[in-house]
Amino acid sequence: MELKRTQQIIVPNYKKSYMKNILKRLSCLFVLWSTISSCYSQQLVQTKTDAKKLEVNESRFIGKPLKELLKEIKPKIKSAIGNPTNVNREVNTSITFYFEDKASFIERDKKGEKPIHIEVVFKQNFDNPPTRELGKPSKWTKEDEEAYGNMIIGYIRVRGLD
Repeated sequence: MELKRTQQIIVPNYKKSYMKNILKRLSCLFVLWSTISSCYSQQLVQTKTDAKKLEVNESRFIGKPLKELLKEIKPKIKSAIGNPTNVNREVNTSITFYFEDKASFIERDKKGEKPIHIEVVFKQNFDNPPTRELGKPSKWTKEDEEAYGNMIIGYIRVRGLD
């Protein structure tokens, strides 16, 4: 005796629509979750020693404003040295960022230690040169970040040890 394959399993329509609704909801939840997680993604530089990652990922920042780079740095930048005078075009306009305040920077410099620092060289000159002392560290402030945040990055160097 042979079995006939004429019988089919019939799924009621309400079960089909229920499954479609579940799939739609799951896909919406996935899209929402991925959007939220990308908005709160982890910063590239979590600690001072992670600063070397900026050189490795330099291509992400070249040609972009300084503020994009600063968003990726979690440790607080406490001081900076600017090179605003680019009159003779021999020296590129740059800012060097330190994770140390002025006093500890000077103390370590006297000992011959070079703390880890990030030098950002720009593709343009400063529109409004800073009123900082040249070659000396001064406090990095939110006002500085706003004033120089739109300057376009030429390249990035990370130096020093911590």
